[in-house]
Amino acid sequence: MNVYRFDEERARREKAEQDQRQNRPSEPPVFNLPNIIIWLAAAMIVIHLLRTIVLPANWDNWILYLFAFWPVKFTALSSLSFLEMVSSFWSFISYSLLHGSAMHIIFNLLWMAIFGSAVARRFGIGRFLAFSAVCSIGGAFAHLATHWGNRHR
Repeated sequence: MNVYRFDEERARREKAEQDQRQNRPSEPPVFNLPNIIIWLAAAMIVIHLLRTIVLPANWDNWILYLFAFWPVKFTALSSLSFLEMVSSFWSFISYSLLHGSAMHIIFNLLWMAIFGSAVARRFGIGRFLAFSAVCSIGGAFAHLATHWGNRHR
């Protein structure tokens, strides 16, 4: 190599290294979960933290009364107020966002991350949310069928 061509050779090598760095695959994501799983998990965690830490007990009781699934409400529909009656129907889905303890939410989120990720990737966001709602409704109907009029869990 000619002594006068050192600068040219150095520039060529630097450009080759830069091109090689640009062609490398990007780093893997921190969470290898679909975004919908992460957003649902965050929403459930926020709801649980608000209920257990921020809100007073009487508000939490109202949240549970209006959004948890209570089979006993269906034995007394005629005596319920309008809000109570409507809440007994949206609770077929809303109960799935409520959790009783930290361990309950941890294990539910663990299972959602493990099994829900594959379903979310295959179905896409809209169909995944619809499928989750259908499963929630099915679980509520199964609970209603086996605990008709029951006042306890």
